[in-house]
Amino acid sequence: MKRYCICLLALLLCMQGIRSRTMREVFVEMPDSVLLLLTHGNRLDLVDFAESHMESKVKNVLGETTRLLALREKFLELEVSAVSHCQMALLPLPGGDTASVLCLVHTVRTPQAESEVKFYDTDWHLLDKARFLRPPTWRDFLVLPQGRTEGERNQALQQMDVPMVSARLSEEGQLRFELSIDGGFPEIREAVSPFMRPEYVMNWSEGRFVPQGQ
Repeated sequence: MKRYCICLLALLLCMQGIRSRTMREVFVEMPDSVLLLLTHGNRLDLVDFAESHMESKVKNVLGETTRLLALREKFLELEVSAVSHCQMALLPLPGGDTASVLCLVHTVRTPQAESEVKFYDTDWHLLDKARFLRPPTWRDFLVLPQGRTEGERNQALQQMDVPMVSARLSEEGQLRFELSIDGGFPEIREAVSPFMRPEYVMNWSEGRFVPQGQ
């Protein structure tokens, strides 16, 4: 009987250790090095304000305002500063209800938007992005509208500015990529945009992001 009780206790402790993590826990435990503008105290305050149904904002280390826009069980969205935006989602992995990976999308506007997508385990160890995502390049956005020719497209592409890809992450595990190719010049956008799809969508499936429709 004593041996049975010990085994049961060990099983319960094991189950507790592998329980599903929440975004609140992961965010509070995030190393300061992941988002340099936020301290541990900043993150605690943001969570406390949100849970108290108050406006969730703090002054970050540069004295700018950081706002917590959304905090749910598996998703978080931050306006880190006037030019910096961050989204995080805990996405399920195959093989168990509690296994998950953290996808973090950090977007900076300078002034065109460009995003970096990273993946971590729930203890904030950086993971190999290639396991979970092949990010689209500008060529993945190319289309050839009916009635237009390859020559017309090539001529338009010669005007293209340095391409910059930004991304939006949803709570359901969808990445929507957009491409900036005009450098802020409307005439370039007018010439090139007919040959570019407005967005490139990827969905989370079986532990990685795959292009929509595949």
